[in-house]
Amino acid sequence: MRFFDSKEEVLDIQLTQHGKKLLSEGALKPAFYAFFDNDIIYDGSYSDREEVQNTIDGRIRNETPRLKAQYIFRGTDTTSTLDRNLQISPEKHYSLGLPLGNSSLGSDKAPAWDVNFLYNELTSSSDHLSGSGLSYVRIPQLETEVDFEIYVTQKKEDGSVTTNYIPDRLVDVAFNMFEDTPGVHGPVDDEEEYLLAKDGTMIQIKPDFVLLEVEEDNTDTMTDNFEIEVFEIENVVDENGNQQKIEKPLEFFNQSIDQEIGPQHVEYYFNIESDLEVPQEFFCASTVVKERNRSRLVDDTLPYPLNCPEYKDGKNLYIDNVTKTEEPC
Repeated sequence: MRFFDSKEEVLDIQLTQHGKKLLSEGALKPAFYAFFDNDIIYDGSYSDREEVQNTIDGRIRNETPRLKAQYIFRGTDTTSTLDRNLQISPEKHYSLGLPLGNSSLGSDKAPAWDVNFLYNELTSSSDHLSGSGLSYVRIPQLETEVDFEIYVTQKKEDGSVTTNYIPDRLVDVAFNMFEDTPGVHGPVDDEEEYLLAKDGTMIQIKPDFVLLEVEEDNTDTMTDNFEIEVFEIENVVDENGNQQKIEKPLEFFNQSIDQEIGPQHVEYYFNIESDLEVPQEFFCASTVVKERNRSRLVDDTLPYPLNCPEYKDGKNLYIDNVTKTEEPC
């Protein structure tokens, strides 16, 4: 590492090991750039320095030594993964920390996350991301569990089942999830859809899912505030026999270029839907209806439940039960 000569040098551009590999293959196509301020101390009190506000600009511009670009973050013998087409995740995502973003002009607070679990629960959390090969990065980590419970029940002569393991609130959700898997979602009239065994037994799967309401506070609400990325964590052993966790990025299925869904696609493992894509039955099963506590809308176009069935465990908040009468003369 070397410092800039402030009298002669302004800009330093270096290719990472992965960038050099792409350049050698003729595949390097730079398209975007970002700004970072990891090496700037805006408030001198964080470095035991007392200063008045008017002197901060001069200190940052003229008195702060600046390091040139660092482009190697691991030993050169470990910079390649088992899949040489993928850049190592720590270098790709965490080597430069967090890029500068935008905040609302009407707010004096930094952008912040507001995440509500409308269905399922938060099991653990951390305000940072850390691990082998990673620096301390302030990316909040929220963890939850999705469990599908499988039961065996039996169909009676009247078409019902001896024990129904699927709550009323989840029946429509089960039909949505398992519509292509006959016999696992609940009571139906068509016996062929049950996939009954010879002794009359059948399989029921109690569905589970996560429904989140996510908002970014202290920023301007735009149509593209969020991007979703999905990674598969693989445990691999490098050439030296050391175990590493590799974050393998998955792609969303694209009908225009992909012929079928495979292990490289998100849809091979999950169904992820957002905003207007989310079926209403998932909202009807959420705490928004169950606890009769209407959540604050992030966007007025979100499909909050308006025609949820009446469940035994609660009143439907979204049915107007007020009787309208004409005002007497």
